[in-house]
Amino acid sequence: MDDDNAVESSSDEDDSSDDEEEDISSSGGGDGRGGRARQKQTAAVKEVMNTMCVDEKAKDCYANENADFALHLFNSDVKEDILEPWFIDGMENAKDVAGSNVKKQESAMRKYAKSKMLEVHEDDSNCPICLTKMGFEVYSEYLSERTPKRGKNKGKLWALSKSVYDKSRSGLVHLYRMSGTKRPIYVWNFE
Repeated sequence: MDDDNAVESSSDEDDSSDDEEEDISSSGGGDGRGGRARQKQTAAVKEVMNTMCVDEKAKDCYANENADFALHLFNSDVKEDILEPWFIDGMENAKDVAGSNVKKQESAMRKYAKSKMLEVHEDDSNCPICLTKMGFEVYSEYLSERTPKRGKNKGKLWALSKSVYDKSRSGLVHLYRMSGTKRPIYVWNFE
């Protein structure tokens, strides 16, 4: 009991974040099967999870894939249904700032979307895509409209390689994981 009082009285000191992390890691319990109630993570734990779980190159690749998907959704008929209103406003603002050049607009929107994809975290509820409203048909339409960007099949529909599909799927799975949204079965099993 004296140790608990010491922790509470030292909350004003610089090492108080260590105490919070200690409380989170030692709370709950049970039989080790993950039956603890979910708790908010401290900033230090978030930083470790963001840097340790997925390397920076993979996170960047996932953000690029998901930014492309968000750009597709922004240009589709389901924009209002699936994208968050704050994200739509940000995309429109990025488009307006870029001026009238279409390539600059697309580049600015992709850059904005990528930055928001990199910020997604389950404790912040900041995923720009409402994943619970997105069905298989939305994602499969996106995949069917993608075309190779280089090579002999450049620009041809239905010419994507398995690795491109896998990379896109991995990006989507990462987005579900980072947003804390339960994945539907099609995210696990499509090939």
